[in-house]
Amino acid sequence: MECADKADAEGDSRCHLRCRRYHWAYMAKNKVSGRNSRFYTKLLSKHQSELNLHSIRQKVEAISGRVQHLRNEINITTNEENEKEILISSRVQQLMKEINLTTNEEHEKETLLPKPRPPRKDKNVVGFADVTERLISRLTREADGLDVISLTGMFGLGKTTLAWKIYNDPEIMLKFPTRIWLTVSAKFIEKDIFLRILGHLTTLDTDMRAKDGEELAEIVSKNLQMGTFLLVMDDVWSVHAWEQLKKALPLQENKSKVLITSREETVGRTASKPRPFVPLRPFEPEESWELFRLEALGKLECPPQLVRVGQKIAYDCDGLPLAIVVIGGILYELSKSNSNLIMTKRIWIKVSEDVNSYLSEKDPQKRITKFISLSYESLPHYLRPCFLYLGLFPEDYEISASKLIRLWIGEGFIQQKDARIPLEEIHDTLRDFCRTEAAIENFLQEIRLNEKGECEPQISERCRRLSIHSDCKLYFSSKSLTPRARSFVCFSKEPDDDLSAKDITNFIKAFKFLRVFEVQALTLKDIDSDIYNLIHMRYIALSITLDMLSPHFDKMCNMQTLIINTTSPTLNVKANIWNMKHLRYFKTNASATFDSVRKMRYLRKLKLVNDNAQETERLNCLPKVDQFPSGLTRLTLCSTSLKWEEISILTSLQKLEVLKLKNQAFTGIAWELEDEVEGFPSLQFLFIEETDLAFWEAKSHHFPKLRSLVLKHCYKLRVIPVDLAKLQSFKMLDLTVCVDAIDAARNIAAEKEMIFGIGSEFMLSIFPPPLPPPRI
Repeated sequence: MECADKADAEGDSRCHLRCRRYHWAYMAKNKVSGRNSRFYTKLLSKHQSELNLHSIRQKVEAISGRVQHLRNEINITTNEENEKEILISSRVQQLMKEINLTTNEEHEKETLLPKPRPPRKDKNVVGFADVTERLISRLTREADGLDVISLTGMFGLGKTTLAWKIYNDPEIMLKFPTRIWLTVSAKFIEKDIFLRILGHLTTLDTDMRAKDGEELAEIVSKNLQMGTFLLVMDDVWSVHAWEQLKKALPLQENKSKVLITSREETVGRTASKPRPFVPLRPFEPEESWELFRLEALGKLECPPQLVRVGQKIAYDCDGLPLAIVVIGGILYELSKSNSNLIMTKRIWIKVSEDVNSYLSEKDPQKRITKFISLSYESLPHYLRPCFLYLGLFPEDYEISASKLIRLWIGEGFIQQKDARIPLEEIHDTLRDFCRTEAAIENFLQEIRLNEKGECEPQISERCRRLSIHSDCKLYFSSKSLTPRARSFVCFSKEPDDDLSAKDITNFIKAFKFLRVFEVQALTLKDIDSDIYNLIHMRYIALSITLDMLSPHFDKMCNMQTLIINTTSPTLNVKANIWNMKHLRYFKTNASATFDSVRKMRYLRKLKLVNDNAQETERLNCLPKVDQFPSGLTRLTLCSTSLKWEEISILTSLQKLEVLKLKNQAFTGIAWELEDEVEGFPSLQFLFIEETDLAFWEAKSHHFPKLRSLVLKHCYKLRVIPVDLAKLQSFKMLDLTVCVDAIDAARNIAAEKEMIFGIGSEFMLSIFPPPLPPPRI
């Protein structure tokens, strides 16, 4: 069970405005003064007279005074006060445009990242059209035996970006039913790599995880032989590394392909032998200029006054895409608030003079590090901790975006937000930069122990965040503790059977000011009572063997994220988590038992999953309407095997905006909503995946606010409600492997165009692309 996004107690009844004048003024000061930024200090020294922080502060204070006046007018809105609320809201919106005030949702989006650049008209990767065509051609033709295609070149040249583009090319997706992406890097454990491959092919159980590398390599090879696959191995560092990985590949398979990227030509030559490898060339001048315009201006159109200096900067980057992206991004930030082309040109000229100092470095690795440093220094100060935090994770660790966001929130770097970004694996060079810079600033440190159990290097007493990847038992039993630490994160994969309760107790007592305690890698047989005294704790993730969550957990009054994994099939939640006013996210892998979910009046997101392995725990029906939290906005049902008739219960959830039905959440060939049924009054996003549904009948009034409909692997679906085309809000219909529903989807698109015209901005996406009609 998973719950998240709990609003403030008065969030449903009071209009909350958050004035960001301190943050706004701070960012303005940071961008124009840059006293802690070597690059900005050098670049802006000639323009200080034109930047007046005092006037900015006066403007912000004047406007914030007007906002405060409006704040005093705003009270709890009742039904009789709607007209007053609308009037006030319009006046507030006018002020929001002036100083970038936001409502709760908009504010939280902006606290994650600075204001983004305008989206590019062409979302494809710039450049390398000839290389792309060559690689796709080779990937789509058969060869004698397994064809290994190697793409080589220095770091920053765009190997990974190009490989990712090809990996997601529609022709490649259609050609290879199984596609697997792996980041290898300099240090890796072959067993982990093989398990990651198997995770795409089969279910990983305890027995599978207990096997050694040789056994897993054989299993991988057998599983890969069962179908046509594309395996991408990104960033293979050495011939030795390739030899370790090659033993898991079915070398006689002639329909499948392996694509590797490497900085070393020797790796590419060895892996692709006897076929040629593909060395990636630098950007051509035209490609450099195109990418530079997109990065520095957000579009291809360039004012004539900037063409000459812009081309000089682009060409001086020596065809290195990374350099163009970094410098273009910085120029965008410097120029976006300046509409004066003369001033913008001066800035660009100054950058063109200074950029040579970064490009003159002969050592490619040092040059890249300089560019990373340049990009880091261009970040606003409030975002730098978010970037350095990536150094906390081990090499080749697949970073869950949602987990990272919750950790950032727990650390206090950003405000609460259910962010949606893809999983990432940080590049070795970036990770090394983060660790080096973080060590200089005493921001974080990785714990490494020698044979004597001593930390090498010694942990600084001023360090606030500790990360350990191995030797956990040795560290817990040592005296090398840091009482000032605010965060402790463990990524160890070692067995922890010998971890004593005494060691855990001593550890907890030594870290009295912990905010973040992530130790899912360790299994605790008991929870020491001292842990409940950690009142500063905001994020805690534990693995236990217990079947009950102690009521004492609610003593940790600042808790925002609580993750409990247990070996027990059930978890009796005794803690009054609905009274923990700061708790935003609770998750457990067991069947959780509460007194009443209805009591969770702040619950916004709920996911119900039926574990088919637990026959006695099968979900036979949905909870009654009055058992659902009244403020629920997002609901996911997975493997519940309910009848479509029961979905009518969900129509009573007045605030439900997102509904996801996954893996036979509902079964049956027909879903028909009666005309007299009100439907889903607030639903905006509907996702249906893996169902035997064939006929779906509904009217537009059943989904009055629907914006997006996503249908995946609905193999039998033939009828989609054409009446949805009458909804002006309906903007996107996405079909993936729903072959029998293509005609119905096209009918909706045609009806939409007939009603609202060609400019209705409706998008129909179908994958795989249907074959063109035969020529007569």
